[in-house]
Amino acid sequence: MNVQLNDFENYTTVYLIGEIDASTSINIQNALQNLLDNGQKNIHINCEKLEYISSAGLGALMSFVEEIENSNGLMVFSDLKPKVLNVFQLLGLDQIMKIVDNHQQAVTFFQN
Repeated sequence: MNVQLNDFENYTTVYLIGEIDASTSINIQNALQNLLDNGQKNIHINCEKLEYISSAGLGALMSFVEEIENSNGLMVFSDLKPKVLNVFQLLGLDQIMKIVDNHQQAVTFFQN
């Protein structure tokens, strides 16, 4: 599991690469907490190279959604592979989280 960041003017894209499970979810938590600590409240989670996510990985992401929304920020997910999207849907997270098809659609949320 690898996390890569790309900062833009008013948002940061977080690229999740590989598989996220209980042992690797700490990488996500650390990356997101660092962004929030540095004042970034608009976060795009790009899942194009995410192959698998466990409930622990989803929990790590969910723990930041409310905090970001409370700071008038936005977290947008994009490029979910069908099996990853299926996990989000099975747990009803697609009703709570902003999920779009691709990177460009995510960017439009931060431009408006």
